Amino acid sequence: MNGRKYKKNIGIIIYTIFLILVLTACQKVPDNVKNNMNRYGNNKLADKIEFQYCNLDELRNSSMENIETADSNICYPDKVDFSQIDNVMEGSFQITSEYTNNQNKYLQLFDMQGVEGKKSIGNWKGMDGFEYEKNEIYPYLFIGENGELSYVSSEKVLDGNTIDQTKEVKKIYLNRGDSINIQINYRDGSLNLSEEISFVKSFIKDNIDIGNCDVDVRTVYIRKDLDGYDVVSMNFVMKYQGMVLDFYSLDVGMNKDGKMMVLQTNRDILVDLHEKNHIDWIFIGGVFQSFEGKAVDKLIDLQTAIHIFEKEMASFQEIKVLEIIPMYVLKPVYNPAEEEYEAAPGNIVNVEPTYSFMIECGVDDTPTGILEGNGVAYVNVNMLTGEVHTDFEDKYFALKNRGNNELSN
Repeated sequence: MNGRKYKKNIGIIIYTIFLILVLTACQKVPDNVKNNMNRYGNNKLADKIEFQYCNLDELRNSSMENIETADSNICYPDKVDFSQIDNVMEGSFQITSEYTNNQNKYLQLFDMQGVEGKKSIGNWKGMDGFEYEKNEIYPYLFIGENGELSYVSSEKVLDGNTIDQTKEVKKIYLNRGDSINIQINYRDGSLNLSEEISFVKSFIKDNIDIGNCDVDVRTVYIRKDLDGYDVVSMNFVMKYQGMVLDFYSLDVGMNKDGKMMVLQTNRDILVDLHEKNHIDWIFIGGVFQSFEGKAVDKLIDLQTAIHIFEKEMASFQEIKVLEIIPMYVLKPVYNPAEEEYEAAPGNIVNVEPTYSFMIECGVDDTPTGILEGNGVAYVNVNMLTGEVHTDFEDKYFALKNRGNNELSN
């Protein structure tokens, strides 16, 4: 792939990586295994779970300390922290439709004043925006009508061949209590990771329009380039009134008319840095301009959600739950029959508040960026209905069939 085409498809490349992950993982589960799953193995729970409910204050104060678990094969995190939730909503976001009105702001931000933009027409209806190329190829900037934003400073930034893949990637998960008191050694000098995170967070909050959402850093990867210097990747999640927007799961399937479509999508912000306080790559998959809905104050409590989760997973052994995240699942409303982009400007995206159980299931071994969905599976329990949606079965058997030694039999 030549440099010019690579740049123009950066957003689609990231999007496609998730699609490939889902489609290759969805190998057929043997019927006898499905039957075993449906019976839930030697489930220690009653067939019918009695739902217990909580209000918002009780949800915020949820703790693992008094949780009763019925399956010793499931390892849970020691702590959960729901204290930052302001409201739990049901309703829908609307995707922005006039984001390119901000183009002068971003041209100045990324030092590309005077660069003439070119209209970009995507592969699907609604995947439109403007491209800017300085010095013929790089730096490169794309601004989509729907709030997609991609800036690349140079050709080396997303080239995995510039990374020393023989060196272990240091992965820092802030929600799991990992320390950010780490020295970063860039080509142009050193600084503490906590300082770099503060710089990037301020850069986003002060300069990037992300609608009515907030942002928070979630994950950091530190890689080595071929000269031994650090390359830092960061994943920032978007939040609406304290609830995290889905950042790691994707579901592709058929609608009632037999058309392939995105049933469940995600939103986050990816950033790469090769030098101190200098963003070399930033990617935003779209922005929501408004929310319409109502607050909910009667929610299935964490104990009930864990009972539901254990019933779902009872036929498996040695499951490690990395995190339990209160999260909005994002379900786009669009028409795939008309070749429409699911994130087209003005489209509606419904939200479903869930307890998302993030399960260790593989490794994210991407040479650049962060794609946590490569290394984990999810079991989502709807906070309002108790309905379960998961990709664990597909990922578990796909990885097991490929001989993944990290998965237990």
